[in-house]
Amino acid sequence: MASLKSVDVGGVKIGGGAPVSIQSMCTADPADPGAVASQIMELVQAGCDLVRIAVPTVEHVDAVREVRRLTPGVPLIADVHFDHRVAIRLCGVVDKIRLNPGTMR
Repeated sequence: MASLKSVDVGGVKIGGGAPVSIQSMCTADPADPGAVASQIMELVQAGCDLVRIAVPTVEHVDAVREVRRLTPGVPLIADVHFDHRVAIRLCGVVDKIRLNPGTMR
């Protein structure tokens, strides 16, 4: 049997026998970093361990940088569809990038 491996996402272990973590996704407009950051903090206060944020276009990357600045220490996952360039620009900004290969060009 293969050994189980865990993945560290901003200090939260996922898989490999790690405890179950709570993850949610923001519904705020990704172009509004203040609204996204506020929603993230509400989710954390409600017990969320990891937060996903939609990053629909390369134009939203600067907004994510601001969200990161406003939410230090919160494990952030960028949800990227359609454009691989978004994911490349988010490297080092968020803790994890979730790609949907079915929507990538």
